Amino acid sequence: MAELRSGRAFAAELREVLRISAEERGESGRALYADLLKQALRDLAADPLRHGVRPVEGRSGAYSYPIRFSREPAPADLRVGWPRHVVFFRIVDDGDGGGAGVVQLLRLLHDQMLPETWLP
Repeated sequence: MAELRSGRAFAAELREVLRISAEERGESGRALYADLLKQALRDLAADPLRHGVRPVEGRSGAYSYPIRFSREPAPADLRVGWPRHVVFFRIVDDGDGGGAGVVQLLRLLHDQMLPETWLP
């Protein structure tokens, strides 16, 4: 299991996504989206190269993971219809030789945002 580490940008975007979810869909909508985001992060920690992960073109070592790939574990009536956010991350060696590494969470962007504008 990889360790997850988030930077300031990711943490701020996560808070903003959940704030907007609450405004647009109420507290229950925010809770559903929060659960989906938690599942996506658990999935990345379990397997950072899981189905749905793609290298980001032009950003060496960066990957993207649309959170919609983590919808399935939830019962159908508790699923977010079509989640639009993408987790951008890097996999870095934690130096302990265990092989799990660290998933460094870079950004949480809407799928219409251009990663080349927002990624370092």
